Amino acid sequence: MQKESVNPSKQNCFVFFLLFLLILIVYSNSYQCTWHFDDRTSITKNDQVRIEKIDFSSMAQFFSTSEGLSGTFRPIPMLTFALNWYLGDGKLFGFHLVNNIVHCLSAFFLFLSVQMLLQTPKLDGKSGVNTHSVALLASVLWAVHPVQTQAVTYIVQRMAAMAAMFYILSFYFYLKARLVNNGTWKTVVFAAFSATSFALACLSKENAVMLPAVLILTEYIFFQSGDRFFLKNRTTAKRTMYIILAFGGIAILIPLLIWHQSIHNIIISIYEKRPFSITERLLTQPRIIFFYLSLLFYPVNHRLSIYHHFPISKSLIDPWSTLICMGGIVVLIIYACLAARKRPLISFAVLFYFLNHIIESSILGLELVYEHRNYLPSMFLFVLFSLAICQSLSTLKDRKSHLFPIMVFFIPFVIFTMGIATYTRNEDWRTEKSLWQNVLRQYPDTPRALNNLAYGHYLQIGDLDYALSLYQRSLGFSWKDDITVYRKVYTQNDIAGIYFAKGFYEKALSLWEGVLSEKRNVIGAMGGRVDANMALGRWNDASAAMDLVIKTQPPSFNSYNKRGFIAFKQGRYEEAIAFFRKALQEKPLNVPSLIYLGALYSSIENVDRSSFFLNMALSRKADSPVVLMLQLQNAIIAGNNELIQKRMHFILNLFKTNQIFMLLQQSKEHFSIPLDLAKIVPVIFSAARDKVQQWPMMTESSAKDIVMETIQSN
Repeated sequence: MQKESVNPSKQNCFVFFLLFLLILIVYSNSYQCTWHFDDRTSITKNDQVRIEKIDFSSMAQFFSTSEGLSGTFRPIPMLTFALNWYLGDGKLFGFHLVNNIVHCLSAFFLFLSVQMLLQTPKLDGKSGVNTHSVALLASVLWAVHPVQTQAVTYIVQRMAAMAAMFYILSFYFYLKARLVNNGTWKTVVFAAFSATSFALACLSKENAVMLPAVLILTEYIFFQSGDRFFLKNRTTAKRTMYIILAFGGIAILIPLLIWHQSIHNIIISIYEKRPFSITERLLTQPRIIFFYLSLLFYPVNHRLSIYHHFPISKSLIDPWSTLICMGGIVVLIIYACLAARKRPLISFAVLFYFLNHIIESSILGLELVYEHRNYLPSMFLFVLFSLAICQSLSTLKDRKSHLFPIMVFFIPFVIFTMGIATYTRNEDWRTEKSLWQNVLRQYPDTPRALNNLAYGHYLQIGDLDYALSLYQRSLGFSWKDDITVYRKVYTQNDIAGIYFAKGFYEKALSLWEGVLSEKRNVIGAMGGRVDANMALGRWNDASAAMDLVIKTQPPSFNSYNKRGFIAFKQGRYEEAIAFFRKALQEKPLNVPSLIYLGALYSSIENVDRSSFFLNMALSRKADSPVVLMLQLQNAIIAGNNELIQKRMHFILNLFKTNQIFMLLQQSKEHFSIPLDLAKIVPVIFSAARDKVQQWPMMTESSAKDIVMETIQSN
């Protein structure tokens, strides 16, 4: 058989275009898919992502902090999230576009890597089929498979996708370094590119640290010469070992950088929040590994989900499938090791799969199962399927079998079917409602799905009653084998938040106290207790609760503002001013601090100082009604009739009368900025008399009643 040319540029350009087109088509409905689940923690509610300019300091911050998903250190994807937000102003299209490009690049370098792998000493010219066809079919099948949607459409899982992209890029450059002529400068260049890509993979997600083990496996299976490893060609042996040692050094340094927490924190203490032990997790994972495999071969839509309720294995025989799956893994690994000489590709694909599941499927106290964990490990399994099809086609063609056209038709049929399945699965990702309703169709009794449907959809659209019903329904089910046991208190925390929003402050406070009594420092509950006491006018209790918040959380301008507002309401003005100034130090020119200082100085009739801060606030937010009302109050205090007229004219032209009266009513509530209604109301009523008569919802007499009630209550 005539030897094929390696990676012609035109051929590669065509493949890249084909992969991009296929991915664009099957993921065309993903561009409007909304934020989901951990997207909020890492992106939409992460201030670190909201960079204001592109400069060195903005970029460098991602390499010095561990913010984002669960405090992990993944600076490369976090940096891309920030750039997405800056360039696209937070619009979803750009985030999805980058995810799809990452997926396309991963598929393309998988294609290149498979081609090169089939040209290594153990396989070159021995497969009996066109290596280009095998590599292309493998990369296409991997790219359009519906199980990959969780790593592509779920925006935050760019972390997993980028790790896989840099991982396969590093693997490709390693093969390039190994296949060039001995002693050439290209070897060094490709090796450097490979090491750099490996470092970027590790800084995208931690599971990439398994690459050095895969490279050693690659050396043993595809580059060994003779019966003894590395001994026949000493030059190649030295070069290879230098490269592997370099990778090993990076593999040691990167985890030390990534896992800067103690081993106890990342392995042991996290199990305090899990409904399973280390032993139970290790017993359960073999069943999950086979579940991942089953998704590759049987990826129907009703089996795919962001959440899988997987019963925990309590022992080797509880359930009985635990022992069978453990035995199955042992058998597959032994077979792969024994088959390394005669069937190197099968051996490599199987061992690659298990090696790259080690990080997330062993002792680390992560959640049990997620489909995106199959993204990287599954890459070379598709090569086996592709090779089998291409070899069957070649055999049938040589025999001139009538099955040949059927097999030819079978290939596009499989690709089309998978593409349709991916497109359909993306419909589930369109909204939080559709995503969690899909989970509920599979697991109708899972508290997690009910919880996330309530929070992710119904709370966001303001349907508090239905959200409350979902939360209460979730509390009626067992949480034992669901996500983490402690999540139940977060449900109770959200229920308290709903009662607070509906004005049932005593009920909300009682629920928040209950959450905190379980000795869990739920941030929402601690802040909620402060807000409830403020709404009830219990300023001493609010002050004590706020002191605990400040002690247990990093300082922020919001916490300083809230503490200052409580002191303001208690009449401790000097203390309030100090807190507002601390807030301004944390976030210069933040509008709430400026308004609070303006209100405070107005209340003590220091008009000049008040006007200074209010004018600064207006320059940042020109249409704030409370600022304009405070400015009117200052004009009344100063007795400047001309300024009163100007302020009043501006307010009446900018706001409807009902908005003005609503603001006056709200100012009587405990958590609102206080206005001197005895001064303001008569002025407003006199100026707005004609407008009040035109307001269909309020007659002049009812307006007078509200005014009198307001004045009397103050």
